[in-house]
Amino acid sequence: MLENFKYVNHLGETIQFGTKYYANYNDLRDYSWKYDTEYERAVNFRRTIVKKSLPIIIKGATVAESLALKNSFYATVEKDVTAFLPGKIYIGDYYMECFVYENKKSNYLIDKTYMTIAASVVSNTGLWVREISKDFVYSEGGATPGKATKDYEYLYEYDYALASSTEYGGKITNPHFAAVDWTMTINSGNAGASVEITIGSSLHKFTYTIPTGGYVVINSKEKTMIAVAANGTQTNIFNTRDKTNNIFEKIASGLNTVSWNGAYNFNITLMVERGEPEWT
Repeated sequence: MLENFKYVNHLGETIQFGTKYYANYNDLRDYSWKYDTEYERAVNFRRTIVKKSLPIIIKGATVAESLALKNSFYATVEKDVTAFLPGKIYIGDYYMECFVYENKKSNYLIDKTYMTIAASVVSNTGLWVREISKDFVYSEGGATPGKATKDYEYLYEYDYALASSTEYGGKITNPHFAAVDWTMTINSGNAGASVEITIGSSLHKFTYTIPTGGYVVINSKEKTMIAVAANGTQTNIFNTRDKTNNIFEKIASGLNTVSWNGAYNFNITLMVERGEPEWT
């Protein structure tokens, strides 16, 4: 049975396998942990650089189409290597960042519309990532005392909150069996000089006035906080974080309540990481 997946380079150019490009058995779903030994025990499990093999068949309807397919494959994967920016292999909802660093060709003289490639892929972690994104929407009027929030958890990909509530609220579900890293983008709105967002039992707080039209991006895995002004200027605001709480705390497995003061809107993107993509 042929694999149905795709390769997308850092420019968004796509190679779709299953038509014209074909791939059969491969080791993309295989994984292993690196570990050390101490007193005859396995310790310090970790992810490191991994290499994968990718057997590919290119088959065009005509010689001209086959030539175009061969040249397109090379250009698509090579642009990542020359730019030092990884592409992504997608299987279902999961992707793995990687580079195609080698390919060996055969059978291209037997039939000019046909060629086999033994491609080699390298990934810095070998992790498969699924991004789950949700928007939390604010009101121009901010929060005032009175009514409860209004949650559309099962109908929409975002939560609304009424402007007459003291605290805006919503929910986000981490479907993974472990806590996950995340990115958060907070837009300026009427945020003022302090931003506080509570997810589950964790407070994510920093003191910084987001410029009008700007936003802040927090990455829990990279431990970064970057403010982006309307003109694109970037500022490192790492030192504005509240040091009494861990702003980079991972989001726990299961349903998590989310609350904030309703003066700005933001997005949370969960980064579910697995050693193999989920079977569907």
